[in-house]
Amino acid sequence: MSRALKKRILGLVPAVVLIGAITFFSADVAYSLYEPDRPAASSPECGMAAISGEVSIMQKDGLTWDAYNGTTALEPGSRLRTSPDSRAFVSFSPGTTTTLEPGTDLIIDTIAPGNGMLGDIIILKQRSGKTWNQVEPREVPQDFVLRTTS
Repeated sequence: MSRALKKRILGLVPAVVLIGAITFFSADVAYSLYEPDRPAASSPECGMAAISGEVSIMQKDGLTWDAYNGTTALEPGSRLRTSPDSRAFVSFSPGTTTTLEPGTDLIIDTIAPGNGMLGDIIILKQRSGKTWNQVEPREVPQDFVLRTTS
C-alpha cells in the first residue's frame, strides 16, 4: 500500500468514528423517547350523550345556543345547558364522567392530557343546576376541579 493511500485511509477513520458515534447516540435517544415499557398517555376525550330531552351547546367564543346533535365536539370553552326536562352525560376519560341534571349550565374550562408523571387536568365551571361527578382512581392522579358560584 502506498503512503498516500494509507494517509487517505487514516484521514477517513475520524469521519467513520464520528458517523458511528452519531448513529449510536441517535438510536439511544430514539429508544429513550419511545420507551416501550411506558404506559400510553391517556388524553381526556370529551364526549357527550343526551340522556333525555333537549341539550344546548354554545361553542367557545360563540354568541348563540345550538341544539346538541350528538356529533358536536366538546372542547375547552364549550358551554352546555340542559332544559328543565332534560339530562346529559359527559364522559372525559374512562371512569371520569359528569351527569347534568335538568336546568344545569356548565362550562368546560380546561381539558388537558397528562404525561407520565402528571395525570389529566379537567376543570369545569358550573353556573347553575346540579351535577353528579365520578372520578375514577388511577395510578397517576388526575386533577378534576368543579367550580361553582357558591
